Amino acid sequence: MGTQQKDVKVPESEAKQCLLADKHVNFIASYGKTNNEYEYCITEYLRMSGIYWGLTAVDLLHSLDRMDRHEVLEFVKSCQHPCGGFGAAPRHDPHLLYTLSAIQVTDCQLPVGVSVCLCCQFRCLFVCVSVCLSVFSYML
Repeated sequence: MGTQQKDVKVPESEAKQCLLADKHVNFIASYGKTNNEYEYCITEYLRMSGIYWGLTAVDLLHSLDRMDRHEVLEFVKSCQHPCGGFGAAPRHDPHLLYTLSAIQVTDCQLPVGVSVCLCCQFRCLFVCVSVCLSVFSYML
């Protein structure tokens, strides 16, 4: 087993009394900024879902405005394939799981009335995939 690393020093008095939401948000917002680290490279296959999980956590902490909306949406677009599906990261094959995560990320990041066409395209793709899966499961 490896040596455990602590990424944040929490004073003992604060650790037992409150959730340090700001430290959690800072950690999630800074994740991936140094993309030459080992952990970043070996988790590439989880990138799209990881972005969704991170955005969801930050949203639950009411700090979604601290995320770089443009950077997130550019990453999502870079993972889309001509067939309409999304991969986990650029140059990864499209997959239903990462396509769902891309739709969810886009839904989290788009304010009402902004880039609705892009959001609708993702939702239409999701509906089409859902219908195809339903038909396929019926045929089995």
